[in-house]
Amino acid sequence: MISKDACMLVDGVLDNGLSFATSYIENKINSPIVITDDQGQIYYPAISHNMSIQIPTIVFKKEYYYESKNDTLYYCIRCNNSNAFIIVEDLPKKLLCQTIAVIREARLAVKCYFTKIYEYKHDLKEKLTDLLFFNSDISSQDLFVIGDGRLDKNKSYLVLLQEFEEPEQLSDKHSVCSYAIECLRKRKLECIGIQWNNYVLAILPVKEGLPQTGSELLEYLDIAGYKDSVEKKFDLVSSLGIGRSYPVAELNNSFNEARVALTIPRLMGEKSFTQHFSDMGIYSFVFSQSREKIKAYCQKYLGQLIEENGDADSALLPTLRTLLDTGFSMKTTAEILHIHVNTLYYRINKIKQLLNIDFSRMDKQVELYIAIKVWDAFNAVFPNCVATETYTEDYSSNLSW
Repeated sequence: MISKDACMLVDGVLDNGLSFATSYIENKINSPIVITDDQGQIYYPAISHNMSIQIPTIVFKKEYYYESKNDTLYYCIRCNNSNAFIIVEDLPKKLLCQTIAVIREARLAVKCYFTKIYEYKHDLKEKLTDLLFFNSDISSQDLFVIGDGRLDKNKSYLVLLQEFEEPEQLSDKHSVCSYAIECLRKRKLECIGIQWNNYVLAILPVKEGLPQTGSELLEYLDIAGYKDSVEKKFDLVSSLGIGRSYPVAELNNSFNEARVALTIPRLMGEKSFTQHFSDMGIYSFVFSQSREKIKAYCQKYLGQLIEENGDADSALLPTLRTLLDTGFSMKTTAEILHIHVNTLYYRINKIKQLLNIDFSRMDKQVELYIAIKVWDAFNAVFPNCVATETYTEDYSSNLSW
């Protein structure tokens, strides 16, 4: 049966916020308390910037845990699939039972508060996942409302996208995401974290005065240290792609750049890397253009190979790709493609004819290599774009190098 005090506290929290319950607890036990969410982020007392506390793992499985070496009580409040924690430091063991009794009176009120918070968080993450991973038409205004102040229209944000190499090793994806976000917050980086499939996505606000170049920004944020911490904790291997900063209304631009930063190095055979979009040379320039211009750039250099790739004879583009990746080694290319060398020469002659190109020129080889990587990355990042659509306007002239 719910006591009168518990009912009074629920009403007070609903009307006045979390401080109503915290004042009740602190007055009753005559000691300050700390309240955090399931990731250890502090909600009480109010502080000027996000701070977090390391919650002992054992607390998640119990109602409470008393750490005798530093006289600290951790009390766990279940909130559907999440938790909130009330922490009392410097608590003599003789006052433990009395303190727990007071917290039990207030736990329903605290649960009501955090249940609402988690509903906001879940809705925001769901909308952001739809916007970024599935390209939905959610407006930025919807995100401001759902975010309940967690997204600021006056700030710029960048996307950090972490992809784990072996998805089958991600047995506890929620724990990996929670720990990753905690590592970022320890670096005093406020962020919104999303876990989807084998990705952890973090949306980071960009403060004034931060370094503008990619390499300097990565060093300033200690992204290498963050990556190392997550990988060692869970014995995983991952790669990171980071986009540039944009207003919330253009957040998907940073997300797409982060995906490009992950995709291009993978196409070149790299593993376990960190790549900022702005440090990708010609690829940064090409993928800063509109999608129409990117397609036109690829059509300029690959021409009919793109169009024929969807027809019955679709072997020419893969042949050219393998040929370029092997440095024009005929033997290796034929072995990889499982074809006779004579068949390879036939395809090469056909490619020369379609593209009207001289393969003996190194500059032409480089142009083709870049164009194919751009085309492959474009199809990976923007799979819903019509690959065979042609453009009459000469966009490609703006993308020559």
